[in-house]
Amino acid sequence: MSNWSSLIYPSPLIPHSEDDDKTKKLRETERNRDMDLKWDDFFNDYEWLIVFLKGMVKPAAALVVVLLAVILSYSQNLSLEGEMIYSVSRSFLQLSVIGFVLQFIFNQENSGWIILAYLFMVSFNQTQDLLLCFF
Repeated sequence: MSNWSSLIYPSPLIPHSEDDDKTKKLRETERNRDMDLKWDDFFNDYEWLIVFLKGMVKPAAALVVVLLAVILSYSQNLSLEGEMIYSVSRSFLQLSVIGFVLQFIFNQENSGWIILAYLFMVSFNQTQDLLLCFF
């Protein structure tokens, strides 16, 4: 019957070669070098994320103000919390969609997209005015 502990824990009587120790140290330093975070590379690769987070400071501050209003509504038993959260969610979604559409339109090389968007907005506004006149 073999002794399993000798397979897991090597015997101190078995000589180690210096090459094994050097190889282990070399591999360990390579592994540590690969795991080191290079801040210059991080900032260059994720510059868009940093710009995005800087741009989200004001919306986050506005959300804190709305959160305070929700807390105040809850503490005063006004029962407006659901409507407030729904309204904020809806406005966030609408403004996000409009932002993406405008960014798409104004990033185009062809000015036809801008003219098409202008014509759509004018015609939509006219249609809405006509519907309001009749109803």
